[in-house]
Amino acid sequence: GLIGAFFTGIYTFRLFFIVFFGESNVEHHVDKEVGGWHMNGPLIILMILALVGGFIHVPVEAVFSHGEAHDEHHVSGLIHGIMIAVPLIGIGISYLFFMSKTFSVEKLMASGMAQSLHKFWLGGWGFDTLYNTLFVNPFLFLARINRKDLIDRFYALIVALSQAANGMIVRTQTGSLRWYALTLVAGLVFIVTLGALL
Repeated sequence: GLIGAFFTGIYTFRLFFIVFFGESNVEHHVDKEVGGWHMNGPLIILMILALVGGFIHVPVEAVFSHGEAHDEHHVSGLIHGIMIAVPLIGIGISYLFFMSKTFSVEKLMASGMAQSLHKFWLGGWGFDTLYNTLFVNPFLFLARINRKDLIDRFYALIVALSQAANGMIVRTQTGSLRWYALTLVAGLVFIVTLGALL
């Protein structure tokens, strides 16, 4: 949680310093004034509701019962101080890099350690490598070993029989009317014989 609070302080105030105190990168067009009451009116209403909404108590105890009351947790003052100091340190670092320009982001990113860290973070914090090592590569290894097993041979036999049957059926398709008539008569004789035997 503290690492998240630290980085949140950095990137939130980076955004704040760049947006409100940074140089503009766009051209400003003065065609017509944006705003007016049709834009600002709803924003003012939303602002007022956001400010006073926390003070309005909606009785939801019947819907969300708390159950048995939990014992109150006591946290030491040192931990409270750390929880307050870590985001403030992140804000201070953000100020030094993006507002006062005491340190340069470009120089920091040019260092070898920052390049390695950037590559590590860009590579998914090593989770992709770990996932491939633990799951993907062993699965592929077992799949290669098990490639020619009994079940695969069974399906290969079905394919071979289908191809052989296809080859025999294709040979019967000659386009000759005599051949088709002979096949029809042979089938009829087979069915009549089979019916007589049963």
